Amino acid sequence: FQKELSRRERLFKILALAKGWFGDQLRASSGSEAYKYLLNTRHLNKGIIDDFELRYAPNKWDGLLNYMNKVEGVPSPLLVEAGLAVPRKGQTGFYDRFRNRLIVPINDQQGRVIGFGGRSLDGAEPKYLNSPETEVFQKGKHLFGLDKAANSIRKVDRAVVVEGYFDVISLHSAGIDNSVAAL
Repeated sequence: FQKELSRRERLFKILALAKGWFGDQLRASSGSEAYKYLLNTRHLNKGIIDDFELRYAPNKWDGLLNYMNKVEGVPSPLLVEAGLAVPRKGQTGFYDRFRNRLIVPINDQQGRVIGFGGRSLDGAEPKYLNSPETEVFQKGKHLFGLDKAANSIRKVDRAVVVEGYFDVISLHSAGIDNSVAAL
C-alpha cells in the first residue's frame, strides 16, 4: 500500500510541476496570443484566469518533456503515466501531449491537479484534448470545477451542470459559482 501511495503522490507532484510550467508559458511572450484570446475572445478578467489557473502549452513537440526531463529530473515514462507525454509510434522517444493549446487544469475535490484539458488555438483537431485516464484521473469520477463550486452547492443545495470547461468558467465569472461540468 505504501508503494502504491507513493506512486500516486509522485503523479500528483508531476502534474503540479506541469501546471507550473504551463503557467510560465502563458506569462511568456510566446503565450501572449493565448492570453489575448482569454481576455478578448472569452471575455475573462485576470481574476477569473487566476482563479481557474488557466495556462498555455506552446507549439513545441517537446517543451514540457525537455523541462521535466532536464530541470525536474522526471523520466519520460512517468510523464506518459501522468498523461503528459505520448510515446512516438514506430520510433523511440516521446512527445508532448498538449501543444499550442490553452490549458485548463482539472482538480480533484481537494484541489490537487489530476489532469488537464487543452483547447486548440489554431483550429487543430480535436478542438478539446483531455488527459487520458490515469491512476489519479478517471473522467467518470470527477466533475470539473467541483473544488471551486462545492461550498456554493452546499449553501444553495443545487448544482448547475453544464457541458464544458469554459461554460463553467464563464458562469463563475458571472457569479454563478455553483456550476460544474461533466468530464
